[in-house]
Amino acid sequence: MPTVAAWGQLRLELGFDRKNDLLWATDPGMEKATYSNLDIETWGDFTLRNDLPQSPGGGSYISLNGIQQYLQIPERAGLQVSGNISFSISMWLRVPAGTQNGDIISSDNGFINGYRLFLDDGMIRFEIRDGTKEIFSSNRLLMPNQWQHIGVVCDGLGDSVTFFVNGASVASHPFTRVVQVQSGTQTYIGTRAESSFPNYLYGDIDDFRFFSGHDTIFEYIRTMPEHDLQRPSLKRTKTITPSYFTLYQNYPNPFNMATRIDFEMIRPGSAELQIYDLLGNMMKPIFTGELSAGRHTYTWDGTDNNNTPVSSGIYFARLTVNGIVQTKKMVLIK
Repeated sequence: MPTVAAWGQLRLELGFDRKNDLLWATDPGMEKATYSNLDIETWGDFTLRNDLPQSPGGGSYISLNGIQQYLQIPERAGLQVSGNISFSISMWLRVPAGTQNGDIISSDNGFINGYRLFLDDGMIRFEIRDGTKEIFSSNRLLMPNQWQHIGVVCDGLGDSVTFFVNGASVASHPFTRVVQVQSGTQTYIGTRAESSFPNYLYGDIDDFRFFSGHDTIFEYIRTMPEHDLQRPSLKRTKTITPSYFTLYQNYPNPFNMATRIDFEMIRPGSAELQIYDLLGNMMKPIFTGELSAGRHTYTWDGTDNNNTPVSSGIYFARLTVNGIVQTKKMVLIK
């Protein structure tokens, strides 16, 4: 059973350059490898297109006709989730006018646990099941016939579900379920994992990503000029290459005397690690400067900027890398 610390960052990225030779990656620092056996007979049926207008991601994309077309993700891709963990799902999506319903991605272990991101009455929704299902809405209707970058962050640590459209947060909801999708999981793009009600999607998809934690792709998309979101790309390669980093949950947490804070940077950059209290006051700077790519570890000893022990309570580790911010909640108990 994977844990938060052992679970990787970018679990899966799918580009669509050739139908039987799909690009994929599990490490943002590596070139994409290929699923050479991801073919019709084994993994579903779909149409590969590269005509204009292409998606803002560039290159080819898959087109689903809403009638028995889908893409199955092999179990070996490692999209199993378990417990109070956080994960992000994102992609470029374009749906024709009149498209109201369809499953975008669905994951199910054949029993009572799973999740699904789907289109319902023209609106993006997210469902979590752990015996009882909970459904959340983006409260945003998709624009027809336009490429839009959509995504969801399921924060099992902060107990929230947040929707993103073109990089902007459009809705956030609290939730109480524990996400458990383990071995034997069936994951599909374009249809529902429960075969009795397939709910096929009619639309186009590109640059599908599954990321452990909060994916920085949303911050990158938000900074794209508006005309770049809709302008057809003439490039044959994917162009979205944000600066990835991950701030891990501190350990131990809760803590009494001191706690370790780890983060990982895929490429070198300017970093700043600070501690804040619940009121937003900066309590102590931990590090400011340039760092190389790789994993970095720092310790907070529970003191403020004057080296005076702080009181019990909730604090936040705030990491800024090249202007992008991630935070983690920490609990100090004395």
